[in-house]
Amino acid sequence: MMTEDQKKIKRYVTEIERALRMPLKTKARINHDLATEIQLLKEQGLTADEIIAQMGTPEEVAGRFNEEMAQDGGHSGRGRKVFCLLVGALALLAAVLAARFEWMNGRLFDSAGVMVIGGADGPTSIFIAGKISSILPFALAALGLALCMASQFFRACGGRKVQIFERIFAALAVIVSAAGLWLGIRPLVTEQNVSADTVALLSDAAALAVLIYALFLLVRAVRGRKKK
Repeated sequence: MMTEDQKKIKRYVTEIERALRMPLKTKARINHDLATEIQLLKEQGLTADEIIAQMGTPEEVAGRFNEEMAQDGGHSGRGRKVFCLLVGALALLAAVLAARFEWMNGRLFDSAGVMVIGGADGPTSIFIAGKISSILPFALAALGLALCMASQFFRACGGRKVQIFERIFAALAVIVSAAGLWLGIRPLVTEQNVSADTVALLSDAAALAVLIYALFLLVRAVRGRKKK
């Protein structure tokens, strides 16, 4: 069973690892180096609190490693932040344009037509067939992707103070993309004699893909918090 000092050291190393912005192999090497350094300090008779005070806060330790990696030409969090901002901005623009198009031209059931089943010798039934052509699910999917990128931007920033924003934006992305997917499949679930065109199917697929990605981000953020 782990002692209280061992638990403190484990939480300390976990926080450092989460704040590192570099490939997994590099993280593993740094984790090994930290374990070696901590073991040496233990052999000198230092307690967990004394070791942590001497090494610095997790943000400070991780910041030094991240700075060294950036100076050595390694993976830098700056490029990841720029990528998240760029993709997020493009996704948000796509969401706005799709929503504007939907507002100006789109209806959930347009291209409605009359269909007749039956013949001259038998009973004839007449009903309305709706054709789904709304791109609102795509607009919500694009908005969900923008929220995902915002979540990843805060993840790249590191530090415990901004990690709450990582979880908030990931959760919002799940809600928005799930709403888009439901709007897309609801007519198929609740209505009869409804045919979906290619645009509608692609919109639904986009909402589903973003929902899966957002769920992954949310689970990873929550699991990372529990490990602390």
